[in-house]
Amino acid sequence: MKDYKAIFEKVESTLIRVGSANLSDDRIRANLDEFKHLESKVFSDADYYWILVYVVFYAGFRAATVSAKLNVIRKYFPDYETVAGYNESKADEILSDPKMINNRRKVKACIEDAKVFKSIVSEYGSFQVYLDSFSPSTSFENLMLLTAR
Repeated sequence: MKDYKAIFEKVESTLIRVGSANLSDDRIRANLDEFKHLESKVFSDADYYWILVYVVFYAGFRAATVSAKLNVIRKYFPDYETVAGYNESKADEILSDPKMINNRRKVKACIEDAKVFKSIVSEYGSFQVYLDSFSPSTSFENLMLLTAR
């Protein structure tokens, strides 16, 4: 299996090739700098949940639109334990806020993700232990098992 650095360099070169029509190579590299050294970073359960929220909201939307609303998103999705307790009326409340991204599927996905995330943490002790249970760094096949979940 390729190491993180090799994977990152491939992604970076592709982003520069594709994105250079809109931004300079130096600007793209500067935007990616914070992600260059994540292979040894330890993430908490809160970090992992917030990454899930990011993925849900950024997927299919202009990054500038989501970035401008991150404070509102974080207000409604502060942590998985809180959000796991949300129900349909809370989703309606969130969607009624004119400052919030008005996308029912994204809001409901974050709520459902929080419920699943909480059950995983309850069962395994932490999300990292759950990820490690797949031994994703030992083989590509194990990594694919993790992505299929």
